[in-house]
Amino acid sequence: MDIKSRVNIGGVFKYEIVRGTEWDEDGNVIKEGKVIDEWEEHNIMTNEGLDYVLDVAAVNGTQIATWYVAPFKGNYTPTGSETGASVATDSTEATEYSEAVRQTYVPAAVSGQSTDNTASKASFTINGTVSIYGAFLSGDSAKSGTGSKCLCISRFPAKRDLIATDILNVTYTLSAQDVV
Repeated sequence: MDIKSRVNIGGVFKYEIVRGTEWDEDGNVIKEGKVIDEWEEHNIMTNEGLDYVLDVAAVNGTQIATWYVAPFKGNYTPTGSETGASVATDSTEATEYSEAVRQTYVPAAVSGQSTDNTASKASFTINGTVSIYGAFLSGDSAKSGTGSKCLCISRFPAKRDLIATDILNVTYTLSAQDVV
């Protein structure tokens, strides 16, 4: 088969670390923190994620209604072979954050072959000392959950050391492009 056109599907994770936020006993912010670091990294679409996209788009497969962002702390290099059943263990998912579950990825409507969660960043309030190496998107909301698929994964060029009360904000842009 001679394919004349190709489709690229991929994304970019944008990260931001906020330090110095203070809360009252009711959980209300009483002092805004300061952004101490921000950067972006391209992702790897996993084989499982690519199969999922084709299955839903072309074969009427079952759609995953909600995706979740999860940071990882293992010194792990993604390969594309990650699955929802393996990624939490393979990458050593970070669970040192106050939120009870992975944070929901809330994308905007697709426009211009792209969507992102810029209007609703996934935010993690760190509750210990932890080094983060990257993040991934999963269809399972549970911390260290293995019950769904892994869409994509991203690794930082260097670890980021976080301390208690830091906030890690994660934005993800997913795009598709026809390439001739």
